[in-house]
Amino acid sequence: MRCLLLRLLGVIVIVLAARLVAAESPVGRWTVDEDQMRESMLALVISQLDANSVPEDQREGVLTAIRADIDRALADMRGTVEFLADGRATFTDPEGKVDTAQWTAQEDGIRIVPPAGKGDPMVGRFVDGRLHLTPEGESDAPLAIVLKRK
Repeated sequence: MRCLLLRLLGVIVIVLAARLVAAESPVGRWTVDEDQMRESMLALVISQLDANSVPEDQREGVLTAIRADIDRALADMRGTVEFLADGRATFTDPEGKVDTAQWTAQEDGIRIVPPAGKGDPMVGRFVDGRLHLTPEGESDAPLAIVLKRK
């Protein structure tokens, strides 16, 4: 009986470990988390308004304009990212244009390297089921691109 319980416990540990590893894999289709990005962008703007002591009577006008800019920026970011198991990533923009890159797993997330001349490498960290992308070497960047599974 004890041997059976130990085997069952071993199977449970293996299944749980496999789920944890799968949860940290980017393989699959992702899209920009517009709600989280909008919230983060707006919070960054508000912190700048606070830091620059913008008077209350001017804030609402500034925020209205900024909200419209944020919505336009997010519309440009719509599309999908598909991370393939072979290390390729395809980025499809809202008009259907496709770009590719290579991705590799890292200890704390992933690294994305676009083809030469198409941008700088990005690193991604998994946070609460989301993938937070920042330029390589700028993990403390004030804003990350946040992706969610599609």
